[in-house]
This record gives sequence, structure tokens and C-alpha cells, in this order.
Amino acid sequence: MLTLFLLLFSKKNLVFDWEDATNFFLLFYFLFLMRLYDDLQNSNTDSDKKNRIYTDSKARKNLIVLLAILLVPFLFLVYQFKIELLLYVIGFFVINHVLYFLLFPVRNFKSYLPLLKYPLVSIALLGEFNWACIALFLAMIVFEIIEDAQFPIEIKYAFPFAVISMYLLIPNLFIYYFILLLVVLSITLFLIKRKTKRSPYLFLLLFLFTRLITITYVI
Repeated sequence: MLTLFLLLFSKKNLVFDWEDATNFFLLFYFLFLMRLYDDLQNSNTDSDKKNRIYTDSKARKNLIVLLAILLVPFLFLVYQFKIELLLYVIGFFVINHVLYFLLFPVRNFKSYLPLLKYPLVSIALLGEFNWACIALFLAMIVFEIIEDAQFPIEIKYAFPFAVISMYLLIPNLFIYYFILLLVVLSITLFLIKRKTKRSPYLFLLLFLFTRLITITYVI
């Protein structure tokens, strides 16, 4: 579902072709690699959690080898798809690893590092940087605040982050978009206040819905 969410969010218009199928597969592959990478980076901090195979030292070594093996065909597929994209992908993996090495032990940075991939995925799919990429990063922070009680930002800050993320999706504040913003923020506040197991996922759905409206209805 996350793959589909990112693919839809990162489209400039709701026109689909075979390239979207390729993007979906590569994105799914990339997210799987990053999930495995993030788990391995958290192997020590998650050592007290049950049923986590990556916390076992022997299993961790095998998973590192598996990650390296899986990375090779992924890079080859990216090369076959778009040669110019390969350098950006390699650059991301290198910079991301350096950031983990430098910032993971520092205070609460380890909670934010896994979220960096989302705006960068959006930039890669869009082929450019825009405010929606920052909005996506902030929305993922809201998701984590609502979903994870251990996230370093208190729940009271979820709505302000949500306001900024939704506002960045709105191209202007003409009456149509202003009403849209009021509606989605009202629903967002309700979801945050209610805070059920479905709340973070419903927020992302609402966030995506807002994005799709803004790219299909231009004033």
C-alpha cells in the first residue's frame, strides 16, 4: 500500500502508462531494500524486542549479505530503466549511509532518518523538487507521531505539522482551495484527537486525497 501511495502522490497528473508499472516495481523493490537496511541499523536498539530476527548477531550477518546481493540487481534495473537516475540512486545510498553513521547515535535523529527516503522518492518520480516533497516528509512525521507512542515528538504537535503539510499542497488560497483546506484540516484534527489504530493510515489517505485533488483540479 505504501508503494501505491508514493506512486500516486508523486504523479503530476492522473494519466497512467506502462512506465508507472515499472515505477511501481522499482519503488516496491527500493522500499523493501530500505526496510531491510533500516532494520539492520536498528538491530542493537531493538535487541529487547521479541520476534525480531535481525537482532540476532548471526542472522544480522546473513541479512547484510542478502542486502548486498539484492542491491546489485536493483541497481542494474535502475540502469536499464534510466541511466541518469542510477547516479542519483547511488548518491542517495551513500549519503543516507553517511547520515546514519553520523547521526544515528545522536539524540533522536534515528527516528527521523528512515523518513528521508520518502521526499527523495517523490523527487525521483516527479523529476524535480517542489513543496509537495517537503509536505510529504512532514506528513510522514505526523503519521509517526500518531502511530508510534515512542516517537520523539509529542502528540500535541501532530496537528501543527499536519497544517503545514496540507498547506504546502495547496497551490493558492482561492475560495475552492481554502474550503478544501478547512475541510481536510477539520477531519485531520478529528483523527488526531480520536487517535485509533486506523487514524495514522486515514490521515495519509486524506493527505493523498488532497494531493490528487490539487493535481487534477487547477484553478
